[in-house]
Amino acid sequence: MLPPHFYKPALTHDVLVAHYRAVADASPIPILLYNVPAFTGVDFAPATILALAEHPRIIGMKDSSVNVVKAADVLAVRPDFQIFVGSGSALLPFLSIGAAGGIMALANIAAHPLRRLADAFATGRGDEARRIQLSLVDLNAAITTRFGVSGLKYAMDRMGLYGGPTRRPLLPLRAEERAEIDQLLAALER
Repeated sequence: MLPPHFYKPALTHDVLVAHYRAVADASPIPILLYNVPAFTGVDFAPATILALAEHPRIIGMKDSSVNVVKAADVLAVRPDFQIFVGSGSALLPFLSIGAAGGIMALANIAAHPLRRLADAFATGRGDEARRIQLSLVDLNAAITTRFGVSGLKYAMDRMGLYGGPTRRPLLPLRAEERAEIDQLLAALER
């Protein structure tokens, strides 16, 4: 659940806690917080996350801020709170502090390498996990920060999946951008 972000200056700790608790009270299903400050301008403080973690239906958080220190602060107090990293470039650091896993755009096109990374970490093969993590950094940046949704959709189409056309106001990739993603996909260990 994204934070309301239209009135950013008013979204204090108390406001966020009251809002999320009210939604969780009314929800028939468990809730994951979604911390994505790059798009909302709202970045949950550890104290806010910990206060919300006390609610029985707020069971975790997708953290796209990739702030591993913040996640560690939360998990040090509440190791049962499920934190999922939102970036494929940060899966290994988050797993190393006890994150439950990831909810990542990169998984749409690199699910197998991400799974191998998680398995290598879980079985103590740190060098292999690190090698896989580092091999995914450029591709993850291309489909998230550099080219965004247009890049992800193109990559999915190139892999035989359905990415489909972008919706306005986004534009499809230019030829040189497609060529860059093609090169990154060719190097992907599947």
